[in-house]
Amino acid sequence: MKLPLVLLFLISILSSDEIQRIESIVGDITKLRTSYAECRSELISRNIKANLPKKVKINKSFIDTRDILEKKIEELEKNLKLDK
Repeated sequence: MKLPLVLLFLISILSSDEIQRIESIVGDITKLRTSYAECRSELISRNIKANLPKKVKINKSFIDTRDILEKKIEELEKNLKLDK
């Protein structure tokens, strides 16, 4: 009778350590996922901020080109009206 009781006691001790170990691993994975999400969102926000000046320069270039073309179109329209 003592042997089964001792075996049950040992199994309960061993299994409780395993459960604690698994819970610890799950906790570590949760922390890693949280820090990964934070790092990823920070990286994305930095990347967007870094690309913003380039986009602004490109947009300004397009606007300048559009303004120049609009002026040329107006000049051509005036010349056409004068020729008639």
